[in-house]
Amino acid sequence: MRILAKIVSVLLPAIVIVAACSHPVNTVTQLLGSVPSDASAVFCFNTCAQGTALMLDSTDVLCRCIPQKYSRSPLVLSWCYNGNIVPLLAIQTPPDSSSALKEALRAASSLGVEAAFVSSPKALPGRGVLLLSRSESVVESSCRHLQSGASVLDAPGFRAALDKAPEAEALFFLNNRSVSKWLDSRPLTGVFRRSELVSFIRRTAEWSVLYMPDIQDSGNLSAVSSQGPSDSWYCNLLESQKPARSRMAEILPPDADFAMSLVIADTDSFREAYIRYLDASVRLNRYRNACTSLSRCSGIHPEKWEKDNQVREVGLLHRDGSSVLLVRLAKSAGRDGEQLRENPFGGFLAVLYGDAFRLDEESVMAFKDHWMVVGKAGDVESLLKCGPSPEEELWPSKPCRFAAISRMGDRSFRFFFDSDCYRLHVY
Repeated sequence: MRILAKIVSVLLPAIVIVAACSHPVNTVTQLLGSVPSDASAVFCFNTCAQGTALMLDSTDVLCRCIPQKYSRSPLVLSWCYNGNIVPLLAIQTPPDSSSALKEALRAASSLGVEAAFVSSPKALPGRGVLLLSRSESVVESSCRHLQSGASVLDAPGFRAALDKAPEAEALFFLNNRSVSKWLDSRPLTGVFRRSELVSFIRRTAEWSVLYMPDIQDSGNLSAVSSQGPSDSWYCNLLESQKPARSRMAEILPPDADFAMSLVIADTDSFREAYIRYLDASVRLNRYRNACTSLSRCSGIHPEKWEKDNQVREVGLLHRDGSSVLLVRLAKSAGRDGEQLRENPFGGFLAVLYGDAFRLDEESVMAFKDHWMVVGKAGDVESLLKCGPSPEEELWPSKPCRFAAISRMGDRSFRFFFDSDCYRLHVY
């Protein structure tokens, strides 16, 4: 399932969000009638050859069950949960392909793959669907859905997600409610806890829709999200903000493993939207209590500190096992260079912008131009000594709301949310 790492990369920091969209898609979505309503993720491809090349290894037993005659047939691959994630392939069989169908069923029987053929189901009158999976119960469930006319199309929020999907050769629908079943958090081990990622992704949107503008360039993906109008969705919070230029490239070191930035065009607008988000998600009282506690310890209320400094950008940087927080301030008066000093504002960033901006130790801070650097003394001092990054060109130069880069694991990626939608570039 080679596309998984790319999908996870998109979802990690803030999850796929908002774009101006057109209406569905292409005829392959008719095959969605074969997908069980509790599917965790659904992947649609114009051709079987495209889908199996992206989603399965060439040696996968499922690939060995697909006749050459079906290579150009539409394919929907879904992830169903049966104790573990189990892939289900639904292939629209072409007319006059009875010999190819017999070939597929024989291959499946000999290889221990569960297979079924449903002729002219409600979802595809006049057509047939070949189902393949390693799980008998998943195939049986799909047959029932095809025969009854019930499917993932009836899952909460899915039709709205389908309506948001643009025209594309490949479409991926991810159920955020089921994130705990499909999320592979290994690419960011050491930066975020898996439980934190799962909790956050569930609050971002109901469904995440990824698509490839050009399937020949599978390293470039875009994304939209689908959620109701409630302020409780983090996607709606980000969408409400104007994009602005991120300047994190100015301070990004050459050995950064992971960096992300929340860009704030207008401090007052962001604070108002964030409070609405907390209120709608029943966390406003906790936020206010935390602000009160921090103001007693520091002598200044976090919201006043934010307003006085006109915060323009908040970042997290991970390098060589260490992490620091970064804050870009509009005002820089009264700062004496890069001298390390005690940080009286520990915990401010997590309360004001979310738990992703929290470190185990935020004991010291220092200033570099308009940037405030927070963390352990050794980590802060080490960053201040770094020169310009050769990776600066990877950081988005046009206005955005959120940006991230990663060089962890076997892939590097650049990810940002601009004025239209999220963009992912995998290297």
